[in-house]
Amino acid sequence: EQPAVDHAHQQPGEEDEEFGGRAETAGDWTGAIAFYERGIDQDTLAEDFYRGLMRCHLALGAPANALRAYRRCRELLSIVLGVQPTAETEALHRTI
Repeated sequence: EQPAVDHAHQQPGEEDEEFGGRAETAGDWTGAIAFYERGIDQDTLAEDFYRGLMRCHLALGAPANALRAYRRCRELLSIVLGVQPTAETEALHRTI
């Protein structure tokens, strides 16, 4: 049995990440993409959402969309924070 989630104490976007992950696990790639994109709308610098998008687009056989998600992530991190994506994001990028 899954533990109850206290939605009142979640940060913006956490619910989208949680539901996106569940949709991914169920193989609902399109549904997961919708949650991850909504999460990005709330937090444009959250790499977890971009990685989710990349995984889903790859699963759907759309590597160009996966690359687009990676590039958007990389550009925003560079422009806003002056940093590069994490090693985890870069490793996923290399699989595309």
